[in-house]
Amino acid sequence: MFEYFKKTRRVARAGREIVSLLVGPLSFARGSSGALDPKIAKDEFILAYIFGGICACLKPFDVADDEEKAMLVRYVYKEIFHDVRLAEVCSMKAVQRDPAFIEVMDTAYNEIEACFSTRGEKIPKSMLDHVSANY
Repeated sequence: MFEYFKKTRRVARAGREIVSLLVGPLSFARGSSGALDPKIAKDEFILAYIFGGICACLKPFDVADDEEKAMLVRYVYKEIFHDVRLAEVCSMKAVQRDPAFIEVMDTAYNEIEACFSTRGEKIPKSMLDHVSANY
């Protein structure tokens, strides 16, 4: 039981960091009420980018086992979209190796990994460019 609480705490800490990194570019997709544009939850690029960003954060945050990984994916999608089902949809696309999804995931992985390995700006550039152009 103690081990589960350690996992939960580690996942929450990692999840907060990931969400804070990814919500910046999403601010351009917020309406006057402050809510995200509902279309963004169906945007394949955004969903795949977030999944790739999560994958890039597994090692820096010491998220190792499958249970923790699943908890982290659910945490991030729930925090950003208030919908844990998106985590399951994205996990399925990754497992099925959907080519377009994997391509965006790879881009996100590389950009987010670079954010953690440098002391400079921590901006997910492709996500920012996509949101700026489409919302």
